[in-house]
Amino acid sequence: IITSQADAVPGTGYEFRKYNFLEIAIRLAVDSDATWGCLDTGCGMSLVDIDWISERLPQLRIINRASRVRVRGIGSQSHISNSFIVMTMYFPNSDGSKLAKITRELHLVGGLGCKILIGIDIIKPERITPDVHNETAHIGSCALDVPIRVMARGR
Repeated sequence: IITSQADAVPGTGYEFRKYNFLEIAIRLAVDSDATWGCLDTGCGMSLVDIDWISERLPQLRIINRASRVRVRGIGSQSHISNSFIVMTMYFPNSDGSKLAKITRELHLVGGLGCKILIGIDIIKPERITPDVHNETAHIGSCALDVPIRVMARGR
C-alpha cells in the first residue's frame, strides 16, 4: 500500500467546489488573443456557442444536419443542435512561440456558458493528454505541450 502524499481534505464536504472546470487556451486565428475553453473528457460531442462564434468568425460556413441531436449535460437543460462547423483552432504553447493547429467539427448550441467545449471526439484523435498537476496538456498529434488550468465554480 502506497499512501498519498497530497494535502489532507478538511472534511467539510465542499472540497469539490475548488475543482469544477478544466480549461485549455485556444486561439481562433493565428494572430488572435487566446480564449479559454473547456476541455472535457466526459463530453462526447465538442460544442461551441452559436452567438459567440458567429460574432468572432462571421465568415464560418454553417453546415446543417438532416437530423437534430439532443445535447444533455449543459447545466440543467438539454439543448438541440442541428448544425455544426468545421473550424481550425490554434492551441498556443506557454510562451506563444508555437501553435498546435487542429481542424475539427464543433456542434452549434445556444447558451453555452463556457463558449467552447472540447470533447472526447477531439481529445482522442488528436491525442490530447491533460497533466492537471503541472497544468499542461500534451497534444500528441502536434507533439506540443500547451497550458491548461483548473477553475472553480463561479470563476
